[in-house]
Amino acid sequence: MKKRIFTAILALCMVFALAACGEETTEETSPSPEATEEAENTAEPETSPETSAEPEAAGNLSADVTFETSVSTVEEERVTYMTAESLVPTVVIEGSETGEEAAAAIEQTLTERLTVAQETIDEYAGMAREQYAELGDATMETWGGYSQIYSAEMTRGDGVLSVHCTVSSYTGGAHGNTEEFGLTFDLSTGELLTVEDIAVDLEGLKSHVAESVTAQAAEMDEGTITGDIDSFAEGVLDTEQWYLNEEGLVVFASPYEIAAYAVGTGSFTIPYSELGGLLNSSLLP
Repeated sequence: MKKRIFTAILALCMVFALAACGEETTEETSPSPEATEEAENTAEPETSPETSAEPEAAGNLSADVTFETSVSTVEEERVTYMTAESLVPTVVIEGSETGEEAAAAIEQTLTERLTVAQETIDEYAGMAREQYAELGDATMETWGGYSQIYSAEMTRGDGVLSVHCTVSSYTGGAHGNTEEFGLTFDLSTGELLTVEDIAVDLEGLKSHVAESVTAQAAEMDEGTITGDIDSFAEGVLDTEQWYLNEEGLVVFASPYEIAAYAVGTGSFTIPYSELGGLLNSSLLP
């Protein structure tokens, strides 16, 4: 009897043991500190706005320039012998972190090119004294003296700064002498640009400008052009007789160069629509 009871108890123990082994373990295992650190190191870093910013493009820059006139005169005993008018530029560039440096460089170049040299003032004053001493009383009443006067206007300020400059000189006679020149600047560096800097295809650009100028000249009234228009058109881009404006590339001739003085400055505009593949794309609208 005792042996049967022991056998039954043993059987029940085996049943409970098998039931315990069949249960699933649901305990979660936390990652080790080493595994967590490794996962953080392999994750992609976030990009801050400062490090993802693209470099500023020249086309996004814009400039403005204003000029103040500085007048210097040479007078003796209420007689004016020489009047000099120079320009003092102020340049502001927007859209560039280095705008102040570039603006300062442009201002320096403009100041050098738009200031009447002291040597010129002294030379003109000496010539004026000699002429004034030979005048009669009636002529002295209308005497105005000699002069050299600079003027300038901005023709384009987006992407580049382009300025059309004029210097008018009077040293006696029926009328004075006028010279014009264009200056175009890189807004990111303040560097003065040449035609080589703005052209993609230099020879192609020169060829197209020559063709356009001669075609426009042919449409003018007969007798307007008295000079060698072909020679002017072929070589104008090798001079400073060009600038950029909102419409296109402008080339111009000084008085007497291709026409009479009364005609004034002969200018020709080649629109941007004709300059694709010839002019730097950043300069096109």
